[in-house]
Amino acid sequence: MRNNLDVFLVAMMMIVLVSPTWAVKTVYVEQSSEKDFKAGEFVDLSINSQGKIELCHDILTLDPKAGDEWVINDMLCGDDGDIYIATSGEGLIYKLKADGSSSVIYGDKDGQAKHIFTLAKLGDGSILAGCSGDEASLLKIRNDKAETIWSDQEIKYVWDIVVGPSGQIYLATGPQGKVLTIGSGSSEAELLYEAAEDNILALALDKDGVLYAGGDQFGMVYRIEPGSKKTTVLYDTGHKEISNLLFDGNNNLYIGTADATAAKPGNLLILSDDDTSMPAAEGEKDDSVKETATADKTSPAATKSDTTTQKTPSKPSKPSAANSVYKITPSGYVTEVFNKPVAIISMVFSGKDELLLGTGNDGKLLKLNVVTLEAVEVYAAEPSAQISALVVNDKDILAGCANPAKLVKIKEDYRTKGTYISDVIDAGQPSKWGTIQISSQLPTGCKLMLATRSGNSKDPKKQGWQDWSEPEGVKDEFTIGSEVGRFLQYKFIFESDGKASPVVETIRISHMIPNLPPLISDLEVVADKGNAKNKTVSWKASDANGDSLVYELFMKQKNWDDWISIVKDLATPKYAWVTTGLPDGQYQIKVVANDKNSNTPGDELDAGRVSSAVVIDNTAPVISSLSGRSVGGMIEVAFVFEDSISVAGEVHYAMDSTTEWVTVLPVDGILDSRVENIKFEIKPEEAGSHIVLIRASDALGNMVYRALKVNN
Repeated sequence: MRNNLDVFLVAMMMIVLVSPTWAVKTVYVEQSSEKDFKAGEFVDLSINSQGKIELCHDILTLDPKAGDEWVINDMLCGDDGDIYIATSGEGLIYKLKADGSSSVIYGDKDGQAKHIFTLAKLGDGSILAGCSGDEASLLKIRNDKAETIWSDQEIKYVWDIVVGPSGQIYLATGPQGKVLTIGSGSSEAELLYEAAEDNILALALDKDGVLYAGGDQFGMVYRIEPGSKKTTVLYDTGHKEISNLLFDGNNNLYIGTADATAAKPGNLLILSDDDTSMPAAEGEKDDSVKETATADKTSPAATKSDTTTQKTPSKPSKPSAANSVYKITPSGYVTEVFNKPVAIISMVFSGKDELLLGTGNDGKLLKLNVVTLEAVEVYAAEPSAQISALVVNDKDILAGCANPAKLVKIKEDYRTKGTYISDVIDAGQPSKWGTIQISSQLPTGCKLMLATRSGNSKDPKKQGWQDWSEPEGVKDEFTIGSEVGRFLQYKFIFESDGKASPVVETIRISHMIPNLPPLISDLEVVADKGNAKNKTVSWKASDANGDSLVYELFMKQKNWDDWISIVKDLATPKYAWVTTGLPDGQYQIKVVANDKNSNTPGDELDAGRVSSAVVIDNTAPVISSLSGRSVGGMIEVAFVFEDSISVAGEVHYAMDSTTEWVTVLPVDGILDSRVENIKFEIKPEEAGSHIVLIRASDALGNMVYRALKVNN
């Protein structure tokens, strides 16, 4: 009994092994990347760089309602909780209170300070403001009263301010690329370092009071010791413009770059008066070479090219290359934590390990986790082109935008509802849709619903698509109720109590395509180079189901009614066709592809293709009317070449030899017909009787020989 069972099991295994597999396979479409999901349409949702979809944070637009046209350059949270806002246009400083009311606390009535690019805070709570225009100046604001504590007509721009623990003030300026310091309570500025580039745009202080600076031409980060004024290059980013420098609590330095195709310096920000955020000074920059402490005077940082700065730089366009955020540890180890084709205009910390990046000219606010390197889009400032200033106030984020200008508050709370509609998924053929497997997170207080629809036109806006299915709560696996169709869309509905958000990470959609016939293309029958009588038949074949294919070849003369099979179950799309022995005539080849090895009997499908006519000629040509005579010491030979199928190929003669063949041409000078008149003369070396051999072949190599005796 045991032996019989073993035999039965072996037999069953053999049946399984040789049985055809079912060709109608389940096909899976997976979406999990930022690129996948951003192809769809979404409202009040964000998609991060790891492809996670979640609700946006709640957004509140604020309007100071002071000044007709203004651009936000910088913002600062004061000790009293009020927000100070520096603008361009009229050089105004706004004060925004917690209740949303605002007032102008400084405005240059004479128009001397057209731009206020930077704000800082002293230890006593006073606000510092850097003014730029016909001359640079530094304001100190206390109790909403402003006084000028420093000015310099040679300097036009104050780009950044940092304050040391002892009240020492450091200024990044232009257009001479100077870093200045002003002592506590002083109005005199001392030169710390003069760079070989036009503008120093960003400053930062480390825990030890060492100053770091970045400019707008060479992408260098300089390390400046305020006491000794010793300056070295900390890092060469390979970019042109350093827009932001920022230290975290562990003394790691973060560097943001803002390279763009538009003319420098820092002209990513378009102002309300159609000027740029970094207008160039009138006149020419000093072109002298300035020595730096970098030792290598051949480096870009050591040599200044001859430049005349323009009064009005061109408007910005998108960055020509990606910009980066670099992290440099206290030990000097450098890593790139962000890289995208955006300009990083503003940068602040929103919490531990989280950087906020305000970008242009796409106007996006990104939150970057510097540990996981995940970047999520928090806010899109459309139609504004730039997010030019950021401040974190409690757990809310204030973003100052430009072109056009606006001020928004991005709250810690999430939007309560958002929708996502996928891009159209194309199965290639009308298909039965199966399930959607979903990887998601659903915190307490959140809800996630899913609906689908299908159709047979690529554009859902056209007629022919069915209505959306009734939304259902998302589970790990969702059964698609939509009808058979070539195209499918899915829709998520996100709902939240505002404290958290549902998160969608991965979508895997299954569908089944019915068995489809194979497709044959590019069928060719080509004569072999070595033997024109033999042919190589080749073709291309494909199958929408991915089935394995076998081929059968047939032939027939053009006047035959029936096809004759010449080979079966051929596994490769190529066949060597030996035509020797076939009757002369015009033939056609038919190739039939069949998917029977991948389908159950009765479900297999085939498809065929017929070649163009192919000439088969296995019969030698005929030489007729052969004659030879002696004329004036010459032997004259004439004959007619005839072939019923092929044109003439070659004609040769040999006299009194079987090896020394000579080529001859027909009377009309070209061998191109099935009938040719041949006539030629031979001059014999001696008088007497001679044997002339004739050798002629058609275009397919069929050959005929004749011999002729001539007396001379």
